Amino acid sequence: TIYGDQYDIKEERLLLMMFQEVLKAEFDKCSDIGTFLRGNSAITTMLTAYTRRNPGMATLKACLVEHLEKLKTEEQIFEVN
Repeated sequence: TIYGDQYDIKEERLLLMMFQEVLKAEFDKCSDIGTFLRGNSAITTMLTAYTRRNPGMATLKACLVEHLEKLKTEEQIFEVN
């Protein structure tokens, strides 16, 4: 099944690749970084559902921690909801 078995490594990889492509598309069309992933879009809903899964939470933390640490050192102000 496609993305049906959350514990299957191959399907998890496919799901993460899909997230990567959707996030790239969202970022490319974003005119102001302060509005990136703001609001109730399809990608924010998908990420919310993904992070509620046990395997998703660990993977998301592993992928994002380095990037979030870099953002903390930037002088630009970001809102987190």
